[in-house]
Parts: sequence; C-alpha cells; structure tokens
Amino acid sequence: MSITSTVSRASEAVVRYFPLTVKRIRDIALLKWLPVAVGMMYVVLASPTCSGQVATVAPQAGSRPIPNTVGIFDRSRSTQTNVPITIPRFFKKGDIAHHAQPTINGTPAATWQCDAKNRWEDGSLKFAIVSVVIPQLPANRNVTIGFVDNANRDSGGQGKTPTGYLTKADMLNPAYDFEATMRLTGVASHTVSARAILSADKFRYWLQGPVVTAVIVEDREGRSFDVNTDGAEGNPLHPIFEAWFYPQTHKVEVGFTIENTWASSIATKSARNQDYSLTLTTGFAAPAVHLTQATFTQFSFTRWRRGYWVGLEPPAVRYDWNPQYLLQTTAYPNWDTNHLPDSRVAASEYAVYANFAKKYPARLTIPGFDDPEHAGIVNYDQAINAAGDSAFGSWIGLYPTWDIDYLLTGDPNLQKMMTDNADLAGRFPMWFREADHHAGSGHYFDYPKTGHVDPYGHVVSINARQQVTLALYNWDFECPGEASDKINAGAPLRYGNWPALDASHMPAFGFIPYTLTGKYYYLEQQEMEAGYEAGFRNGCTGPNDWWRQGYLGLLELLVRDQAWSIRELAYGAFIAPDGDPEGPYFRDKLLNNIARMEGEHGLPLDITDTADRRTAYNWGRNTAYYTQAANPSPLGAWQIDSASEAYAQNGRENNVNPKTLSNAGSMFMEAFLNISLGMVRQLGVANTKELLTFAAKRPFHILLDPSVNHYLIGQYCYPSKNKDGSWVADWSTFQSGYLVVPTQWGAAWTTDDLRGFQQMSGVSFMTDITVDNINGQAVWNWYKKNKPNQSELQSANIRWGIRPLGQ
Repeated sequence: MSITSTVSRASEAVVRYFPLTVKRIRDIALLKWLPVAVGMMYVVLASPTCSGQVATVAPQAGSRPIPNTVGIFDRSRSTQTNVPITIPRFFKKGDIAHHAQPTINGTPAATWQCDAKNRWEDGSLKFAIVSVVIPQLPANRNVTIGFVDNANRDSGGQGKTPTGYLTKADMLNPAYDFEATMRLTGVASHTVSARAILSADKFRYWLQGPVVTAVIVEDREGRSFDVNTDGAEGNPLHPIFEAWFYPQTHKVEVGFTIENTWASSIATKSARNQDYSLTLTTGFAAPAVHLTQATFTQFSFTRWRRGYWVGLEPPAVRYDWNPQYLLQTTAYPNWDTNHLPDSRVAASEYAVYANFAKKYPARLTIPGFDDPEHAGIVNYDQAINAAGDSAFGSWIGLYPTWDIDYLLTGDPNLQKMMTDNADLAGRFPMWFREADHHAGSGHYFDYPKTGHVDPYGHVVSINARQQVTLALYNWDFECPGEASDKINAGAPLRYGNWPALDASHMPAFGFIPYTLTGKYYYLEQQEMEAGYEAGFRNGCTGPNDWWRQGYLGLLELLVRDQAWSIRELAYGAFIAPDGDPEGPYFRDKLLNNIARMEGEHGLPLDITDTADRRTAYNWGRNTAYYTQAANPSPLGAWQIDSASEAYAQNGRENNVNPKTLSNAGSMFMEAFLNISLGMVRQLGVANTKELLTFAAKRPFHILLDPSVNHYLIGQYCYPSKNKDGSWVADWSTFQSGYLVVPTQWGAAWTTDDLRGFQQMSGVSFMTDITVDNINGQAVWNWYKKNKPNQSELQSANIRWGIRPLGQ
C-alpha cells in the first residue's frame, strides 16, 4: 500500500473509530495503539440479501387481523364542519387493490382523494396520502376513518388523470392570500417570493384532488431563483416552498426551505458557506412575519425546513394512527403492543425536548447551538457520533424514540418534537444534490456509461461520480483518476464544530416523519440520507481492501456502522415513489453489499441478477480485509476488526480474559446488525435469511443450549479468537473466555439489561431459522418468557421492544 493511501486510511480510521471508544479512552488509553491499528480499522458489515426474488418474513399463522382505521379527534373544543384531513398511510399487501376510499364512521366519504405513491409487487396499494373532507367533527369527539377499495378511477379525482385539483390561476386567487417570502440579508441581500416562482410556472404537483392540492414551488431545472449572500460568483442557495392548498377552507400550509446542497465539478455551481440573517413571512394582502433569525452560517451541504400557515392556523385535531394495524403492514417493526407507551411516557419524552427549549433555546433554531457542553440541534447532540445511549431521547436504533412514540401514541406534543427534529437535522453537513448534467465519469444516475437517467437534480449518484467521496472528514483524499468525479467546493470546507457524520450513530432522520405527514421534504430527507450512505466511504477502485470500489458501493465498516448504513439504503428503496430512480439505485447498492457479505462469510452467493453481484461477492471472499471465507467462525463470530482487538486487549473492563483472547466481538453492535438485517428482510427489499442464519448461532446457543450460561446474552463482549489466532470453536471454550460468569439477569436499567433487550429484538427476526437443531421460535418463546424488566419497554426502551411478526 502506498504512503499516500496509508495516511488517508489512518485519518479516516481514527475519525471513524474514535467515536466508538470515546468514553472508554479516558480509562484505557486506547490512543496508544490507534496508530498501530490503522491497517485494521475498517470492518465489514453487511447489507441485506436478495436473489432476484425477495423473500419477506410473513406474519405467523393465527394472527388476528386488525381493522384499518384512523381516529380523528377534535382538540379545538368546538364542533368543526367540512374539515379537510390528510392521512399518510401504509396498507397491508392485498388490502387495497386500486384506490383507498376513506369512510367516515363506516359511511363512504363523498369528497376524498387518494394520492398513491407506491404499490406492492402484486399491484396493491402500499403507501398513499389519503385526504378526506369530514362534514362534521364534534367537539372533543372522535371520528373514525376507515378505508375501502375503490376501482373507479374517476372517484375523488383519482386515477391516471387526476381531476378536481387547483390550477396555477386557482392558487393565485386572492381567496388564498397566497404568498411566502424568505428575506436573506448579507453582503448581498434577496427576497425570494413563492408567488413569483409559482407565477413563473416553476412548480410541480405532489398531491392532486378536490381535498388538497400540494405543489413543490422551485426552479430545480434552471436554478433561476437561486441566490448567494456573499456577493461572489455563483448562487449556491436554493429556495424551495412546499405549499398545501385546502379549497374547503381556503387555507394554505407552507414549508420553507433553503438548501445549500448543490454538488458540481465547477466551483461556482457548487455549495459554499453562506452568512445571512433571515425573515420568513406568509400572506400576500396581509403579510405576517413568522420567524426572524440573526446572522448565521449555512454550511455547505446543509438544508433546513420551517413550516407555517397563511393566516390563522386551522383548529387542531389529534390522530390515533391505530398502530396495531400499521405494525401488520410490515412497514414498521412489530413493536410489542402489550407494552405500548402511554400518556405518561409521552410526557416524559416531550419533557426532554421542552427542557432544551427552556434552557438552550438556540437548539431549536436553524443554526442550532454550538457550545462545548450543551451543543446540538433540537434533540440531536452536536457530538452526534460520541459513544453512548440513553433511555429517553435517543436516536440509536431503527428510529429515534420520539418518532416511535408519536406513531404509537399520536400525542400532538410528540408530533411537534418529531417535525422540529426532522426540520432542523439538516444542520449536519451530509446532504448532496447533483448540479451537473451527465456528471462524472459514469454520466448516468442508474448505471455507469450505459444508463438512461440524467443524474441532475437527484441525490449524488456513485454510478455517475464513480469515485466521489461524500464524507467531509475524508473530503480531500484524491483517488487515482478521480478528477472527473470529484465535487469542486472551490475552497477548503469548514463547518465549525458540527461533525460530518459517519454511520456509527446515524439516526433515521426522515422515514417516520415522511410516512406520518406525507411532506415531500421528508421524503427527500430520507432519499438524501440513503444517497449519503451509498457514497460516503472513500470512493476509490483497485486492489485495496478498504476502498468502496467505485460504483459498486462496497461498505467495509465497523459492525454498527454497517447496520445503520443498510438500514438507510433499505428505507430509501422501500419508500421511494414508484418511478423514482432513487428506489432501484438504493436497492442495487444494498444488494452489492449483501453479496459482499456472503462472500466474506463463506456463504453461497444467492444474488445472481447482475454480474456486479458476482464481482462484489468475489471481492468480499478474496479481497476484503476482514474476510473469513476460507475459515469461517464455527460459532458465528461476525468479524475480526480493530474494535474486537481493543475489547480483548482491555478485557478486564469488558469481562473477557486478555490472557487467552486476541479478539472479543461486540454483543451490542451485532444485535444492531441482526435487527437491521431483519428489518431489511421484513420490508421485502432483500432476503437476508442466509446472513441471519450465520449470525443466529451465538444468541441461539446462549439462550437455549443448556451447556451455556443464558445470562451471558447481556454481556458487552463475547470471546471470538484465541491468543494463537484460532477461532473460539466450542461453547465450553467460549464460556471460559469470560472472567466472571454472571449468575442472574442484568438488573433493571443497567447496560446489561438494555443489551438484553437489543438481543431480544434481534432474535425476533429469526423465528423461522433453525441452527444446530435449535429452533428460532423456541428461542424467542423462552427468551420472551424469562427476560425480566419488560415493563421498561413501555416506559423507555420501546426501540428494543420488537416481537416477531404476527405474535
């Protein structure tokens, strides 16, 4: 390996590994060995698997179907009439063959629309944004909205040719008083008008029908309304307005966004830091100021959203999302409905947000709070990559706690908490939009050289920019031959103390906000995050065992990093609207990584749809730094990496024997991986059963093998390799690798207890797997019966309260 690549690998590895060990470094001085470990720093983890056909985990036989209804509750304390309501909704496969017509207390609605966004492979409705006019919503009463199939393509203005929606002239009618302006004041100052952009025909429809017309108001193609505030050449700031018009009430809800995300090979077309103060106003005849923001720096590759109504906000309602039905759709994890959070849990969760609002109000602003002790943006800490987890307010897992609790409770306070976090999370510099036509060496979004989709305006594609590196912490590394793929920022990037995100603690910023609001901003948030995950690693190609291998997008990472990377690729593939090229793009990169993982673990390749899968498989089998293909772990140890070496070297604090072990794997990281692999399979994006079967050996034996101590399931680490470099090969040696074998379950609210729930969630995705004659359903049944402290799932740890589908 060249000196240049070694130095780059060292810098990337130190930045990547440090968050993993930050709180432990204080005690064990790991910095002493970091330079030595540079060559082992990047680990392989995996993506879900698929072979042309996608196998999903089906609900268990005997599960009782839950009626598909949503409760709408008046919060205004006065009866409302002709109330327009919009309900974003997943549907079970086969439930709705055509369009979802809402019913009101059992009676089919007269005025409605169903904007279908994507469908299951059998053609039935998967996700739609359904809107309905409720003739009367009694004060402090609930109205039940149901859904029936409607095959008439003209009903509600739906079908191939929508009707009943507003035209440009309608939206400009004085009855709506439509205007939204963003006043940016800097060296150069500008007032950006939504009305002017709409009048110039620079808009596209998002929802079309008689209940709501939603439009995205921007000039993405020509960038004619883009501005700068530094007075230099080029206009990096891109304004977007998302306007939802309700003709029954003549109300308009507007989302304001400034993106600084353009990525070009020409500096003047790319993002660059911009300083400005900001005023946001709605209303044309009667303008009202909603927000004033003192001067701040909008960093390169960041974005934000703020939402307001034109005129008075309509009376408030509360949604009961009926999570019991939603959990049957497979779109969300099957959280334990016996331990659903209640109003007290919601209040405790919201109290964390309210405390920030009171004590550190800058955290709820567009620039956030940059401070050594309490910095952050809403509930996300500025040091977001730092190690650790907390009961309340954590973002580590499949989704942030506050998003889950809003879905499960419908609490309006948590709705605000959810949207504020999603609106302002763009402060972290990791959002990229392609600014060039036929960009890079590959030219096409969907496949290098031979594709068909122009990458312009989409997330940055590594099919087009094959060797680009999106992570700002490794921004300056030059790949051989990268010149045409590199994004030209024109100057060194700076972003204060806000870190570029690796994948180690990557939150799921947009999935639930999009699927519970239907807002286009959050859809793009999910797609841009998945795009970042596809391209954030060093993009070089060649014989090196740690490069991304260009457009293949191979992500050889630490275990938890891989877990969250494949989670985001799967989410992006799952919710992308039909016809959106991002969906197939994310799935393609996911499948390449599954093939790589199968190769690394000596498993058969079961993905044969393209030659790229064989290339990725062979790279994982023969080249990947952490491959074990020639000698797989007999006990299912996932991989040997710098983290597992550190855990063994410092074994006394991890309860493993440093005298007999060279490596100790991470229990919690592999639980994260199992959960992500399971969720990918459940979503139907890819079949990961083969990988889950490999990973199931250790939890199955610990939990149901009578020769193994069951309480070891909550340990921080596990013995994986002996001092002589051989695998820990039997369960007796495995157990003897611990310094102290526990004699009871971890006490409530301890880390052992928390890790036990993480493992339980992982096992929930393995019930149809049998390993060494141990049946996964039996493992789950025993663990569910014997794991104590399960009331914690309701009070704080619902993230890890996942059950098998249908159980």
